[in-house]
Amino acid sequence: MPAEFLQAVPPLVWQCAAASFVAYAALYRLSADAGKRYFPSYRRLTHEKQIDWNTRLPSTVHAVVVSALCLQQLLSGAFGAAASAADGVPAVLRATPVSWAAVGTSLGYFSADFFMVLSQEALYSGPILVHHLLALLSLYTAIDTRAAHVYVLFGLFTEVTTPFVNLRWRLHEAGRAAGRLYLWNGLAMTAVWGACRVAAFGPLFHHVWAHYGDSQRFMPAYARWVLLGVPALLFVLNLLWFNKMVQGAAKLVRDARARRGGGPAAAAVRGGKAPRGGGADAAVLVEAYAAPAAERIDRKGL
Repeated sequence: MPAEFLQAVPPLVWQCAAASFVAYAALYRLSADAGKRYFPSYRRLTHEKQIDWNTRLPSTVHAVVVSALCLQQLLSGAFGAAASAADGVPAVLRATPVSWAAVGTSLGYFSADFFMVLSQEALYSGPILVHHLLALLSLYTAIDTRAAHVYVLFGLFTEVTTPFVNLRWRLHEAGRAAGRLYLWNGLAMTAVWGACRVAAFGPLFHHVWAHYGDSQRFMPAYARWVLLGVPALLFVLNLLWFNKMVQGAAKLVRDARARRGGGPAAAAVRGGKAPRGGGADAAVLVEAYAAPAAERIDRKGL
């Protein structure tokens, strides 16, 4: 990389990573204590599901903080064509203090969550390990090359879907799957996922292609493979999960109509049983994504 574009990795990255790692542990503990004290449904969960419940608070906090930082940066113009024209720094090499903070925060979170998935049998999942490894590889590349922040910001912004998935899981485990909030959250989750994790990859791939000449000039070979491979693999995972979500959303709507319509089907739904022909609740891989775990049966594979 030309010396005029080379910048040192700021200490802010490691400070944010350390703070995020510690915050994960603190929020995990807070969730466990609050669950025992304030949520009777938590006390009824198995030990494995209590672990799962506890991981979803740091997951949600990370998603809210990082997606907000990323959206602000992507909309600010700091990585746009006008900024590159003004100072001559290509989009693939641009970085800001906020983008470094987002990289560091996510490095700490994904490291902590990856350790949890490996160390807790209840959380183990092949797809989640793949997802986290891809995320960590992307973050390492952004730090090592001091490049591709615009693509890392886009990838991290897709975490905006996580709060919807986590809320869905908690409502389900609290026995509120028949409620209106569960229905509307499920539909919102599917819509946001489709927009942010499927449709938005079109502009991402276009940007990668349009600026690939700069990537070839300024980025090492391994980083270009990461740039091409990671978004493609994540897109495939997201598309598979989205297919399950659409099935789940359709089932939610069918169940809601059955409850309003009365008859045997409505009685089955009110009793917690899906009408025959509706299929299994397609939380499967959707809930598995929710960081770091859903039920083990959901985590066996894609």
